[in-house]
Amino acid sequence: MLARAGNALPPRALALLPLQHSRLVHIAQRHSRELLERDFNTLKQDIRMLEKIDFDKIRMEIAELEKKFLLQKQAEDETLNELRLSMEKVEKRMLQYAVGFAGTIMAVGAALMRLVM
Repeated sequence: MLARAGNALPPRALALLPLQHSRLVHIAQRHSRELLERDFNTLKQDIRMLEKIDFDKIRMEIAELEKKFLLQKQAEDETLNELRLSMEKVEKRMLQYAVGFAGTIMAVGAALMRLVM
């Protein structure tokens, strides 16, 4: 292939051609490997960056949900406290009515006892 009709290579040069070819192939393979390693490292860095961004988003969403949960819990606690206060008022009012009713019955009973005796 390299030897042409008027331009023949010496036999020693012809013997070195396969060695040069394998050396060039080795250099090309090493270069390809370096390119692949660099691309692979770049890809790993990109993936790590995307993971970090995703984790940051998740952390923000969790913080947001915690804030909403705490606000909802606070509102529920306030509602529960209002209900407890209302129940105490109702219980107090019922006790007052019971005492008043008992007093009225006793007064009516005492009046009837005076009339009968």
